[in-house]
Amino acid sequence: MLVCYLTDEPGKIPAIRAALEPRYQVVARVLGQEPVFAPSGVLMVDADLRQAARVEEIKRVLHGLDTVNEKLFVVHRHLHHLIAQAYALGATSVAHSSKEAVSRLARVEATVRASQAGVECAPDRIADSSNGAKRPFPK
Repeated sequence: MLVCYLTDEPGKIPAIRAALEPRYQVVARVLGQEPVFAPSGVLMVDADLRQAARVEEIKRVLHGLDTVNEKLFVVHRHLHHLIAQAYALGATSVAHSSKEAVSRLARVEATVRASQAGVECAPDRIADSSNGAKRPFPK
């Protein structure tokens, strides 16, 4: 799974690479650089949301990013207004540390795999229902 790690501090990149690679493919970018996205990947934002300039830069990056389903924000300080800010920016989940972010990524990966397996292995009666065929369910 591709993880686009977007940060405001280049010094955070080696630690996140060490925590995520080789399990995940990590593309790290500093705010101001063009990030790389994949619809099936995860955007991980690790930036100080207390600074208005950084929040504006994140808004610019996220504008029109409807194709990325998972947006994980790392909010190091457990302050309610920072968590609210992350969700206002479009976060689908919030972690309070890089370590917690790793476990959340594992859950996202498991959910994606389960949904892909469910689509590939859908019973005939479910597949038939999508094309309007009437087939009774077994009792």
